[in-house]
Amino acid sequence: MFKYFSIVNIRIDTSLTILNGLDKVLPKSLEYLDLDLIFDLNNLRIFWKIVNTVRLDKLLIRNSNVKDNEITFDVLKEFVTKTMVKDFTYQVDSHYRNYRYGNLVNEIWS
Repeated sequence: MFKYFSIVNIRIDTSLTILNGLDKVLPKSLEYLDLDLIFDLNNLRIFWKIVNTVRLDKLLIRNSNVKDNEITFDVLKEFVTKTMVKDFTYQVDSHYRNYRYGNLVNEIWS
């Protein structure tokens, strides 16, 4: 089984389709998950349901949707805390936030 999984997509309709199909391809344990998709609050519900069954060490979310990115970040932080993801990075366009072990360790706005 694979340890790393990465997907890049910038279309909202395809992003939803990809998220709906993740449960069919993700193993129960994954070292690194990198998703560059368009996330909105509806997509996050799907993401949460699917990825909640996978043990992740590192999670990189690159969101092409600039709307409600603070809310999206807060929801993802909650997910990371509950699932004990060790290393989490959230990026929206030109800024990113790195969240590790329950503490916000790095925030850069370009």
